[in-house]
Amino acid sequence: MLAPFDFGKREASFQQVSFRLNLSLAETFGCAHPSAQRFVGHRIAVKRTVQNLDLRIRNARSQQRERTIACGNGLLVRVMPQGTKIFTLRYRPMVAAGEKATQRRITLGRYPDMTLADARTAAERMRSEVRNGRDPSVEINRKKRATDAPGTVDELVTRFLTGHVRLKNKASTAAETQRLLATYLQPKIGKRRLQDVQRSDLTSLIRKEAERILAARKGARGTAANRIKAAASKLFAFAVSEGWLELNPASGIPPLVNEKPRERTLTDQEIGQLWNALLPLIHPAAHAPVTHRVVALLLLTGARASEIATLRLRHFAPDASTLAFEEAKNKASDRALPLSGAALATLLPAVDIAKQGKPDSFIFPAVTETGRRGRKITRAGHLHRESVTRAGARLAVDLGHEEPQRWTIHDLRRTFITWAHELGYEPELVRRVTGHAARDVHGRVYDRSKRMEAMRQLLNDWAAHVADCGAKEAGQDASNVVRLSAR
Repeated sequence: MLAPFDFGKREASFQQVSFRLNLSLAETFGCAHPSAQRFVGHRIAVKRTVQNLDLRIRNARSQQRERTIACGNGLLVRVMPQGTKIFTLRYRPMVAAGEKATQRRITLGRYPDMTLADARTAAERMRSEVRNGRDPSVEINRKKRATDAPGTVDELVTRFLTGHVRLKNKASTAAETQRLLATYLQPKIGKRRLQDVQRSDLTSLIRKEAERILAARKGARGTAANRIKAAASKLFAFAVSEGWLELNPASGIPPLVNEKPRERTLTDQEIGQLWNALLPLIHPAAHAPVTHRVVALLLLTGARASEIATLRLRHFAPDASTLAFEEAKNKASDRALPLSGAALATLLPAVDIAKQGKPDSFIFPAVTETGRRGRKITRAGHLHRESVTRAGARLAVDLGHEEPQRWTIHDLRRTFITWAHELGYEPELVRRVTGHAARDVHGRVYDRSKRMEAMRQLLNDWAAHVADCGAKEAGQDASNVVRLSAR
């Protein structure tokens, strides 16, 4: 006899109850009872249908396009062009009232490794999960991600760089992120299991690095520690977004160094002294280091050191006298910058030298310099930003520009912007020249004007102001000063 059925279970349905009753009639009366006759006939028909369906799946041949064989209740067999047969289940997960459920498809297994009966059992189990409010595909993806998770921090860094940084960041940003992780994070915790990294580990690591920087360099502010913290936070945030971690261990770590924006700008006297010191060094016949020519261009253009140092021959348009900045700090930094006569005269000697090399050489190639520990360092490729920073620092010291504090290369940019705003130039025009991002939707989305002539006029006025400051410091009449111009 059939085992008693528990009608109190949630899975019990009208069809299941009817099935049990008819089966009991068939066992009790044989096939004499009319209900038993109908039931036995139905069972035979179902059995034949299943046999025919199994035979149809077995005999299915590949075609040029994928085709499907319906097996009922969302169960399908996908017959691929190469002949592979895959059981899949189509379903709609339960959603809140008023929302539309999207149809999803989940793979159950391959035929004949999975039989039709096994596929029906697996499909029914998953439909039961859907009825209980669970989504089978979400559970499977979660388990798959857990097994595919990187084991160590080193493995996470590799996936972070290839799967996020190099795809979504500019080349310069990607290189700096990789440098920070490889220099400060990986040597300390690279071999550690991902799940074992605690917030205290990162806090201790970053604090020790900040203390080391402050002890090693006089006047250092330790802001590099904040950059390390930011890189670590992005790294572990990527792991959380991929489902490899539940929480970001770097989240909530406060900046270890308070960064205050600098206020330093050069006075007219300092501008004049700097320009007079640079003039003999940037003369076409001068054999001074290229760093001084870059410093002069930074003074005349208000550009970033990284933008000028990485210029290639293709970025210079001699006919239009413009520079094209590519892959700069942000989207607004990718711009065309018109050159004043003085800036063009400063740039052309370096362009002529660069043309003697490869077709698309760097205009300002790397230089051999003395490192912090007295070792000679030859940097590959373009002039490094640090080389320009050191050249500016040496000029500031030689000129005695150390009160109230010594100016830096970036202060030249701040000086130009301050001068332009004090003289009433349009803020939007100054923003375009310096490559800052627009703050309103009008500038970010809709305004695509170039305004090259207005930008050129602004830079010409600034170059004239620089020359006038130099003339005053040299004791000359500014009206009689011959402006530096291109040949």
